Amino acid sequence: MLRLAVADTPASPPGVSNTAPDQTATGKEHFEVLDGLRGTAAMLVVLFHIQGITVMWDASKVILHHAVLAVDFFFLLSGFVIGYAYDDRWDRMSVRHFLTLRLIRLHPLVILGVVLGFVSYLFDPFAGSAQGVPLGKLLGAFTLGLFLLPAGPLPNVAYALLLRRLPTRALLAIAIASGIGLIACGLRLGSMDQGSGWDSLWMAPVRLCFPLVMGLWLFRVRCQLPFFRLG
Repeated sequence: MLRLAVADTPASPPGVSNTAPDQTATGKEHFEVLDGLRGTAAMLVVLFHIQGITVMWDASKVILHHAVLAVDFFFLLSGFVIGYAYDDRWDRMSVRHFLTLRLIRLHPLVILGVVLGFVSYLFDPFAGSAQGVPLGKLLGAFTLGLFLLPAGPLPNVAYALLLRRLPTRALLAIAIASGIGLIACGLRLGSMDQGSGWDSLWMAPVRLCFPLVMGLWLFRVRCQLPFFRLG
Protein backbone atom coordinates (compact mmCIF):
# COMPACT_ATOMS: atom_id res chain seq x y z
CA MET A 1 0.00 0.00 0.00
CA LEU A 2 1.41 3.41 -0.99
CA ARG A 3 1.30 6.34 1.41
CA LEU A 4 1.59 10.04 0.46
CA ALA A 5 4.03 12.03 2.60
CA VAL A 6 2.71 15.21 4.18
CA ALA A 7 4.22 18.29 2.53
CA ASP A 8 5.73 19.77 5.70
CA THR A 9 7.23 16.47 6.89
CA PRO A 10 10.97 16.99 7.42
CA ALA A 11 13.21 15.17 5.00
CA SER A 12 14.80 11.95 6.22
CA PRO A 13 18.47 11.14 5.90
CA PRO A 14 19.47 9.43 2.64
CA GLY A 15 18.34 5.81 2.55
CA VAL A 16 15.89 6.22 5.44
CA SER A 17 12.15 6.32 4.79
CA ASN A 18 10.01 8.85 6.66
CA THR A 19 6.85 6.89 5.96
CA ALA A 20 5.07 5.82 9.14
CA PRO A 21 5.15 2.03 9.66
CA ASP A 22 2.02 0.06 9.02
CA GLN A 23 0.21 -0.65 12.29
CA THR A 24 -2.15 -3.27 13.67
CA ALA A 25 -5.59 -2.46 15.07
CA THR A 26 -4.01 -2.06 18.54
CA GLY A 27 -1.46 0.48 17.28
CA LYS A 28 1.56 -1.84 17.19
CA GLU A 29 3.90 -2.11 14.24
CA HIS A 30 2.75 -4.60 11.62
CA PHE A 31 5.41 -7.10 10.55
CA GLU A 32 4.72 -7.39 6.83
CA VAL A 33 7.34 -10.08 6.32
CA LEU A 34 5.38 -12.39 8.61
CA ASP A 35 2.36 -12.09 6.33
CA GLY A 36 4.51 -13.18 3.41
CA LEU A 37 5.88 -16.14 5.34
CA ARG A 38 2.40 -17.04 6.58
CA GLY A 39 1.00 -16.97 3.03
CA THR A 40 3.87 -19.04 1.65
CA ALA A 41 3.43 -21.66 4.38
CA ALA A 42 -0.33 -21.77 3.81
CA MET A 43 0.13 -22.36 0.07
CA LEU A 44 2.62 -25.16 0.77
CA VAL A 45 0.11 -26.90 3.04
CA VAL A 46 -2.68 -26.57 0.46
CA LEU A 47 -0.48 -27.81 -2.40
CA PHE A 48 0.78 -30.72 -0.29
CA HIS A 49 -2.75 -31.93 0.36
CA ILE A 50 -4.01 -31.40 -3.18
CA GLN A 51 -1.06 -33.22 -4.70
CA GLY A 52 -1.10 -35.96 -2.06
CA ILE A 53 -4.77 -36.68 -2.58
CA THR A 54 -4.32 -37.08 -6.34
CA VAL A 55 -1.76 -39.89 -5.81
CA MET A 56 -3.59 -41.46 -2.83
CA TRP A 57 -0.67 -40.50 -0.57
CA ASP A 58 1.76 -42.89 -2.27
CA ALA A 59 5.06 -41.75 -0.74
CA SER A 60 6.97 -42.47 -3.96
CA LYS A 61 4.71 -40.05 -5.85
CA VAL A 62 4.32 -37.29 -3.28
CA ILE A 63 6.35 -34.26 -4.41
CA LEU A 64 6.31 -31.86 -1.46
CA HIS A 65 7.39 -34.29 1.25
CA HIS A 66 8.56 -31.61 3.67
CA ALA A 67 5.68 -29.20 3.18
CA VAL A 68 4.13 -30.63 6.36
CA LEU A 69 6.74 -28.64 8.31
CA ALA A 70 4.84 -25.51 7.32
CA VAL A 71 2.35 -26.54 10.02
CA ASP A 72 5.14 -26.47 12.59
CA PHE A 73 6.15 -23.08 11.27
CA PHE A 74 2.61 -21.83 11.92
CA PHE A 75 2.96 -22.88 15.56
CA LEU A 76 6.30 -21.04 15.74
CA LEU A 77 4.71 -17.96 14.23
CA SER A 78 1.79 -18.26 16.67
CA GLY A 79 4.14 -18.23 19.66
CA PHE A 80 5.83 -15.05 18.44
CA VAL A 81 2.62 -13.26 17.44
CA ILE A 82 0.73 -14.16 20.63
CA GLY A 83 3.61 -12.86 22.75
CA TYR A 84 3.85 -9.69 20.65
CA ALA A 85 0.11 -9.05 20.81
CA TYR A 86 -0.62 -9.88 24.44
CA ASP A 87 2.46 -9.99 26.67
CA ASP A 88 2.19 -6.31 27.60
CA ARG A 89 -1.60 -6.36 28.13
CA TRP A 90 -1.98 -8.71 31.09
CA ASP A 91 -2.08 -5.88 33.62
CA ARG A 92 -5.49 -4.93 32.20
CA MET A 93 -6.73 -8.26 30.86
CA SER A 94 -8.01 -11.45 32.52
CA VAL A 95 -7.56 -15.00 31.26
CA ARG A 96 -11.26 -15.11 30.41
CA HIS A 97 -10.98 -11.90 28.39
CA PHE A 98 -7.95 -13.25 26.53
CA LEU A 99 -9.67 -16.52 25.64
CA THR A 100 -12.77 -14.62 24.52
CA LEU A 101 -10.66 -12.42 22.24
CA ARG A 102 -8.96 -15.45 20.71
CA LEU A 103 -12.27 -17.22 20.24
CA ILE A 104 -13.80 -14.23 18.46
CA ARG A 105 -10.73 -13.82 16.27
CA LEU A 106 -10.17 -17.43 15.27
CA HIS A 107 -13.32 -19.50 15.56
CA PRO A 108 -15.51 -18.03 12.79
CA LEU A 109 -12.96 -19.12 10.19
CA VAL A 110 -12.66 -22.51 11.87
CA ILE A 111 -16.41 -23.03 11.49
CA LEU A 112 -16.35 -21.79 7.88
CA GLY A 113 -13.50 -24.14 7.00
CA VAL A 114 -15.16 -27.15 8.61
CA VAL A 115 -18.47 -26.47 6.86
CA LEU A 116 -16.79 -26.03 3.48
CA GLY A 117 -14.81 -29.23 4.00
CA PHE A 118 -17.93 -31.14 5.00
CA VAL A 119 -19.87 -29.93 1.97
CA SER A 120 -17.00 -30.63 -0.42
CA TYR A 121 -16.71 -34.16 0.94
CA LEU A 122 -20.40 -34.85 0.45
CA PHE A 123 -20.64 -33.37 -3.04
CA ASP A 124 -17.19 -34.02 -4.52
CA PRO A 125 -17.91 -34.99 -8.17
CA PHE A 126 -14.50 -36.63 -8.59
CA ALA A 127 -14.45 -38.84 -5.49
CA GLY A 128 -16.14 -41.88 -6.98
CA SER A 129 -16.00 -44.75 -4.50
CA ALA A 130 -12.96 -43.38 -2.66
CA GLN A 131 -15.04 -41.64 -0.01
CA GLY A 132 -17.09 -44.18 1.89
CA VAL A 133 -16.96 -43.03 5.52
CA PRO A 134 -20.14 -44.00 7.42
CA LEU A 135 -22.42 -41.05 8.06
CA GLY A 136 -22.15 -41.43 11.85
CA LYS A 137 -18.35 -41.12 11.81
CA LEU A 138 -18.55 -38.26 9.34
CA LEU A 139 -20.93 -36.32 11.58
CA GLY A 140 -18.72 -37.08 14.57
CA ALA A 141 -15.68 -35.65 12.80
CA PHE A 142 -17.74 -32.65 11.69
CA THR A 143 -18.81 -31.97 15.29
CA LEU A 144 -15.27 -32.25 16.63
CA GLY A 145 -14.13 -29.87 13.92
CA LEU A 146 -16.77 -27.29 14.79
CA PHE A 147 -15.55 -27.21 18.37
CA LEU A 148 -11.88 -27.51 17.34
CA LEU A 149 -11.44 -30.61 19.48
CA PRO A 150 -9.38 -32.24 20.80
CA ALA A 151 -6.20 -30.15 20.37
CA GLY A 152 -7.18 -26.80 18.91
CA PRO A 153 -7.45 -24.63 22.04
CA LEU A 154 -4.27 -25.99 23.63
CA PRO A 155 -1.82 -23.26 22.48
CA ASN A 156 -4.02 -20.40 23.72
CA VAL A 157 -4.81 -22.12 27.04
CA ALA A 158 -1.16 -23.06 27.61
CA TYR A 159 -0.06 -19.48 26.95
CA ALA A 160 -2.76 -17.88 29.10
CA LEU A 161 -2.35 -20.16 32.11
CA LEU A 162 1.36 -20.97 32.13
CA LEU A 163 3.75 -19.84 29.40
CA ARG A 164 3.21 -16.10 29.81
CA ARG A 165 4.21 -16.36 33.47
CA LEU A 166 7.51 -18.15 32.86
CA PRO A 167 10.84 -16.32 32.70
CA THR A 168 12.72 -16.26 29.42
CA ARG A 169 15.28 -18.84 30.55
CA ALA A 170 12.55 -21.27 31.51
CA LEU A 171 11.02 -20.90 28.06
CA LEU A 172 14.38 -21.68 26.48
CA ALA A 173 14.81 -24.75 28.68
CA ILE A 174 11.36 -26.03 27.69
CA ALA A 175 12.09 -25.33 24.02
CA ILE A 176 15.37 -27.26 24.14
CA ALA A 177 13.86 -30.21 26.00
CA SER A 178 10.80 -30.39 23.75
CA GLY A 179 13.01 -29.99 20.66
CA ILE A 180 15.08 -33.00 21.71
CA GLY A 181 11.88 -34.97 22.32
CA LEU A 182 10.52 -33.94 18.93
CA ILE A 183 13.70 -35.06 17.15
CA ALA A 184 13.64 -38.38 19.00
CA CYS A 185 10.00 -39.02 18.07
CA GLY A 186 10.61 -38.06 14.45
CA LEU A 187 13.56 -40.43 14.19
CA ARG A 188 11.65 -43.24 15.86
CA LEU A 189 8.59 -42.84 13.62
CA GLY A 190 10.57 -42.05 10.50
CA SER A 191 8.56 -38.90 9.81
CA MET A 192 7.50 -35.60 11.30
CA ASP A 193 4.12 -35.89 9.61
CA GLN A 194 2.42 -37.37 12.67
CA GLY A 195 -0.32 -36.33 15.08
CA SER A 196 -3.20 -35.79 12.67
CA GLY A 197 -4.78 -39.23 13.14
CA TRP A 198 -6.06 -41.17 16.13
CA ASP A 199 -3.22 -43.71 15.83
CA SER A 200 -0.58 -41.01 16.37
CA LEU A 201 -2.59 -38.42 18.29
CA TRP A 202 -0.07 -38.46 21.14
CA MET A 203 2.43 -36.87 18.73
CA ALA A 204 0.30 -33.71 18.35
CA PRO A 205 1.25 -32.06 21.69
CA VAL A 206 4.88 -33.16 21.21
CA ARG A 207 4.93 -31.54 17.80
CA LEU A 208 3.17 -28.44 19.11
CA CYS A 209 5.31 -27.73 22.18
CA PHE A 210 8.68 -26.96 20.59
CA PRO A 211 7.66 -24.43 17.90
CA LEU A 212 5.10 -22.64 20.09
CA VAL A 213 7.51 -22.16 23.00
CA MET A 214 10.38 -21.33 20.67
CA GLY A 215 8.27 -18.66 18.97
CA LEU A 216 7.41 -17.11 22.33
CA TRP A 217 11.08 -17.22 23.37
CA LEU A 218 12.14 -15.54 20.12
CA PHE A 219 9.70 -12.73 20.86
CA ARG A 220 11.15 -12.27 24.33
CA VAL A 221 14.76 -12.05 23.06
CA ARG A 222 14.06 -10.28 19.76
CA CYS A 223 15.96 -7.14 20.86
CA GLN A 224 19.10 -9.20 21.52
CA LEU A 225 19.15 -10.84 18.09
CA PRO A 226 20.81 -9.51 14.91
CA PHE A 227 18.47 -7.15 13.06
CA PHE A 228 17.69 -7.70 9.39
CA ARG A 229 15.20 -5.35 7.76
CA LEU A 230 13.19 -7.81 5.67
CA GLY A 231 9.82 -6.08 5.85
